[in-house]
Amino acid sequence: MWLIDLEGVGRRATAIAFFSLACVTALCVPLFTSPTAFFVANMLLKTLINAPFCILYVMASELYPTTHRASGIAFCSSTSRVAGSVTPIMLAWCVAQSVTLTYQVLAAILGVGVLATLLYGHETLNHNLKTFAFEAVEDEDEERTPLKSSTR
Repeated sequence: MWLIDLEGVGRRATAIAFFSLACVTALCVPLFTSPTAFFVANMLLKTLINAPFCILYVMASELYPTTHRASGIAFCSSTSRVAGSVTPIMLAWCVAQSVTLTYQVLAAILGVGVLATLLYGHETLNHNLKTFAFEAVEDEDEERTPLKSSTR
């Protein structure tokens, strides 16, 4: 997780990297026939899935101004809980169809995470935390930080 604090890497690029690695791993897990390899691949997948969500939690706490931070994080947390309550239903249906389908659906969801993080244009690394909502609104006109900064 130290990658999120590296200059030139930041939170977005690290989240995209972990989402992408998790997506590829999810597609590869069903290919393992050995129980030990299947178990190890699933443990790696679990780690790769948790990492971007830890990063997104840090990003979310840095995006909201102090006056709205608790409400914003609570909204993010409640959205996560709704998704967590729908997951067992979706998982049961996928497993009933095929184990491979389960991992393909997971890879598709992780792909949406990659896309959403790519489309979101703000990097929170080395930015001051906003105290009041009007400060956040004033900063909306700032140029979006590119994913990879150019060095000249």
